[in-house]
Amino acid sequence: MLIYIIPFYRATYAICHMLCEDFRDLTVFRFIGKEYERFRQVVFLGYRKSAEDPAADPQEVQTLYESLLEPEKLPDITELPAGRYQIPDKSCGEPVFQGEIFNIRELEEQLRRDSPEIRKFLFAGSNLELGAKRPLLPLKISQIGLLGGSGMMNGFVDSKFPHVVKGKIIKQKKTEIQTEQTGISVREVTSNRMVIHILTNDGIKRLV
Repeated sequence: MLIYIIPFYRATYAICHMLCEDFRDLTVFRFIGKEYERFRQVVFLGYRKSAEDPAADPQEVQTLYESLLEPEKLPDITELPAGRYQIPDKSCGEPVFQGEIFNIRELEEQLRRDSPEIRKFLFAGSNLELGAKRPLLPLKISQIGLLGGSGMMNGFVDSKFPHVVKGKIIKQKKTEIQTEQTGISVREVTSNRMVIHILTNDGIKRLV
């Protein structure tokens, strides 16, 4: 079960998308009294999705995000109905979130949104499907992303124009400044970006 407490103004669209991607039956409540006045905290409640559950619904993400734009209209935590969520009788051994473990769905979507050069280089699926299948093809988008991020895409391609391919994941930080009811909010967003370097006879080519 998810119990996620943060200040309402830190619940960005990306966070709402992540929650809808990984959890179902989501609701959000705000704290009351001095706890809310001082820290502006809200709590997200929900259940973890199983592998069979569908991906995040864009409308659900948008609705959740828009509800946090008017936090005063959120229900108080005291309004949570008794028995609304069932807490497990004992720990089910849920692992701690670790940043180095990639969310495969999220990585796949990120790669789809990436530059045309990478999409053309990696996802020329129609041409590959027409030809004879050879190892390691065909690869899923998420598999290509994991290979590139882990460095296991490194290798030498012996052909008419020999070249060396090296893929990796780099972290990018972006600062967002927004004016809100409580004042100016500065948010720093860290994202993973896939970069592929190709060493050719004409020098290094970089796809970002």
